[in-house]
Amino acid sequence: MTEPRSIDANEITDKGYMNQRADLERRAILVKKLYAGGGDVIVA
Repeated sequence: MTEPRSIDANEITDKGYMNQRADLERRAILVKKLYAGGGDVIVA
């Protein structure tokens, strides 16, 4: 991820917790790349 989670995008709640649903919806392309593998994903 090149940008941190955003309170304005509802990725972080008022109490500071991560809103997983909002995070996954906002970054759906990154999640697809992660599960597809390939050159953009670091595999240890």
